[in-house]
Amino acid sequence: MDDLGELDKVTNEAKQLRKLQHRNIVAYHDEFLHEDSRTLSGNKYKFLLVMEFCQNGDLLSKINKWREDKKLPSEAEVMGILIDILEAVKYIHARDIIHRDIKSENIFIATDLTAKLGDFGLCAQGKSIKTRKSGKYSMAVGTENYHAPELFRGSLFQKGKASDVWALGCVLLEMVLAMPIWDIDFRGSQLGIRCIEDANYAKDFVMHNVSDKYDPALRSLLKKMLASDPKQRPTVEEILKKKFVRNWFNRTR
Repeated sequence: MDDLGELDKVTNEAKQLRKLQHRNIVAYHDEFLHEDSRTLSGNKYKFLLVMEFCQNGDLLSKINKWREDKKLPSEAEVMGILIDILEAVKYIHARDIIHRDIKSENIFIATDLTAKLGDFGLCAQGKSIKTRKSGKYSMAVGTENYHAPELFRGSLFQKGKASDVWALGCVLLEMVLAMPIWDIDFRGSQLGIRCIEDANYAKDFVMHNVSDKYDPALRSLLKKMLASDPKQRPTVEEILKKKFVRNWFNRTR
């Protein structure tokens, strides 16, 4: 930071993480402000977070390794990670916190292979978010490749909880294709934009591109998570109640 006037903005993540204690959320340990009068960059102050160390890196690295090895992950690997992050999102949504930047790069793998959601720098309390449409793309924060169609339209549903579900659907798509989302060919555009142009685009894409090595129920769930209309997307609570997901939950816990 150039000056301490920026402190409120950069400490948002710490404020949120202090309140969150869950096995599937990267744990907060400490925070401190460092002043460096010798810096040459002009950024005199640094605000640092001390976080839980996740030995196995992030999910994006795992996806890239699957791709490099030219192998698709097993259904057990995919569902183990998905259920862990669903549990994390269920926990924060129940506390009226919208993550707003769910992506494979923000999902971390601990030593025991538990998946944990991290990077809460863009999260917000639902009560503070305006859902009134206020101009194209004005609601959008986070990483564009994971943006739901409604974000491109400049509107929200459920204060953005449905957009978190969409982003998690994008992560699931990355896993079952073993490919980062920006390398997946959506005819030269983002998936969210394609689904504005054609409401059935994601459904058709999943049907034609996801391997039948995965249970049809998994592919059906993915299509629902990537529904163009946010009102048609299940909530995380509804996803976790689905028989297919419950069966995997019992096997991975």
